Amino acid sequence: MGVTPWDLELNVEELVMEGVDPAHHEAVAEAMRAELAILIARRGLASALLAGGGARRLDGGSLTLPPGLAPADLGRRIAHAVAGGLSAPSADARGGGR
Repeated sequence: MGVTPWDLELNVEELVMEGVDPAHHEAVAEAMRAELAILIARRGLASALLAGGGARRLDGGSLTLPPGLAPADLGRRIAHAVAGGLSAPSADARGGGR
């Protein structure tokens, strides 16, 4: 059985980065985009999204992070928070992970 490719369009309208140097905003956003692509490819999408039920809004919540994170690390952590609302339950969430 073949795999059917699909396209996903994700628009992040607002990413509030309080306390992050504005010079790092683009690096954080790019790291977030790249990590989200990896996470979605690995975990898949929630069944509601796969069934064509788009989500008008997903709240990634808020994060409290240690100071001094590199922009790429910050972007990856944000991606993990956002992916929780997009992805199918992972093995960890089902109790089959670490």
